[in-house]
Parts: sequence; C-alpha cells; structure tokens
Amino acid sequence: MLPMQVTPAGLQKALQGIGTTTRRIVRQQGNPVDNTTDLIKGERNFKANAKVVQAEDEMLGTVIDLKA
Repeated sequence: MLPMQVTPAGLQKALQGIGTTTRRIVRQQGNPVDNTTDLIKGERNFKANAKVVQAEDEMLGTVIDLKA
C-alpha cells in the first residue's frame, strides 16, 4: 500500500490500492492478514481524502458567501 496522500488525487490512489488488494483476495494471492490490513488502510485513506475534499468544498462555499 502506498503512503497516505491527503489530496483529491489521493482519492484515486486510495481506490487503486483497494482495487489491487481486492484482486489479490479474489485470486487468493498473498497473506490474508496482509490483504485485510491493506483493505483497512485503503478505506481509511479514502475516508481521510474524502474529508479533505469536503472541507475544501465548505471553505470555498464560505469564501463565496463572504464575496456575495
């Protein structure tokens, strides 16, 4: 699993990591414990990135409201 990147682009990388791990599980490759750990890391990475995107959206909304 790649290091956590908290950016909108990180959402895509998190999904790619989850997809890779899912394919390993389906093909029964690798250690099941490692695969499960990678899925949990990918899920947490995705959630963190989603929160960043949400915060950016809220901040942009605030700036637009202040300008109006």
